[in-house]
Amino acid sequence: MASSFFPICTVVLLASGVVFLLLPSTRRWGQQFGRTDRTVSRLGGVAVALSVLFSTGVGLSLEGVGAVDWVGWCWYIVGGCGVLALGILDDLRGLTALQKLWPQLAIALVLWAGGVRIETLSMPWGASWVLSSAVSMSVTVIWIVGVTNAMNLVDGMDGLAGSIGWIAALAFGIIAALVGRMDVLMMTTALLGALTVFLRFNWRPASIHLGDGGSLFLGFSLAILGVQTLEGPVRDSSVLMPLWILVVPLADMTFAVVRRVWTNRSPLERDRGHIHHRLVRSGWTPVQTVWVLSIITLVGGIAAVALQLGIDVLWVLVSSTTVLFGILSVLRGVHRRDGNGTAGHLSTTATGSRFWTKAGRS
Repeated sequence: MASSFFPICTVVLLASGVVFLLLPSTRRWGQQFGRTDRTVSRLGGVAVALSVLFSTGVGLSLEGVGAVDWVGWCWYIVGGCGVLALGILDDLRGLTALQKLWPQLAIALVLWAGGVRIETLSMPWGASWVLSSAVSMSVTVIWIVGVTNAMNLVDGMDGLAGSIGWIAALAFGIIAALVGRMDVLMMTTALLGALTVFLRFNWRPASIHLGDGGSLFLGFSLAILGVQTLEGPVRDSSVLMPLWILVVPLADMTFAVVRRVWTNRSPLERDRGHIHHRLVRSGWTPVQTVWVLSIITLVGGIAAVALQLGIDVLWVLVSSTTVLFGILSVLRGVHRRDGNGTAGHLSTTATGSRFWTKAGRS
C-alpha cells in the first residue's frame, strides 16, 4: 500500500499543477482565435488532455507501478493526441459530423491493430465469449468511437461533461485498485487530478469550456478505461461495469440515434433533444441538471464497484435501480415544491448567458 501511495500522490499533484499552469494560456488562445461560447474560451480541453497524457506517462515510469504494457499505453497516448488534434481542428475551423467520424474510425482501427482491443466478453451469468478477430475489431471500434462521441454529446452545459468524467474516472480507478492494476490507476488518477482543477473554472458560471478537443479526448480516455476493464482481471460481470459507469452518456447517445432514425432523420443530424436539453426545458436549472445527471452517474459507478466486489448481479441491478428512482423522485418532489409557479422564470434563466449549448451541437 505504501509503495502505491507515492505514485498516486505524484500523479495527482502533477496533473493538477499542469492544468493550473496551462489554463490561462488556453483561455487566452481561445479568445485570440475567436473560438468562444459567449466570450468563454473553448480550448480548456487542451490543458486537460496535455496534463493527462503527460502525467500518465510519468506515472507509468515511477517505481512501485509494477509491470507496464508500454506498447499498449503508447498507443493510447498516440490515439489521445490524434483525437485531441481532431477536436482542436473542430474547435478552430468547424467540422461536420462525418468529417469527425472517419478519423475517429481510423484511430480506433489503429489502436485495435496495435493490441488495444476487446477479445473476450464476460457475461453476468458466468459465460465468457471469446471473440473472433472480425468481431473483436468491430466491437472495439464501435466501443471506442461510441464512447468518444457520447461524451462529446453531453458536453452542452457548464460542468456537465467534466463532472460525469470525474465520477466515471473515480469508479474505474477503484476497480483498478481492487484488481491491482496500477497502470490503469495512474491514468484514472491523472484524469481525477486534471478534472478537479478544471471543474473549478468550468463550473457555472464557467470561465472556460472543454470544447470539442477536450470532450472528445475525455470520451476517448474513458473508452480506453472501459477496454482495460473488459480485458482485465475482473469478475464475470465485467461487461456490465463500463456500461453502468457510463450509463448517462451511453443512454443519451442511444436515445438520440433512435429518436432521429425513428423520425426518418440521419442519426448524425444535430438537434436539441438530449437529456440535459429536456431537463432544462422541463423546468430544471442548469446546475440542478448537472447534479441530477451526476447523481445518476454516481449510482452507476457504485453499482459497477459492487459487481467487482462480488455482490450478486441481480441484487445490484434491482437495488441500484430502486435507489436511483428513489433519489430522482425525491429530487423531483423538491424541484416541484421549490419551483412552484416559477417554471417560466427557470426556463428563461436556462436559456440565458449561464446555460450554453454549442451552436449546432449534435
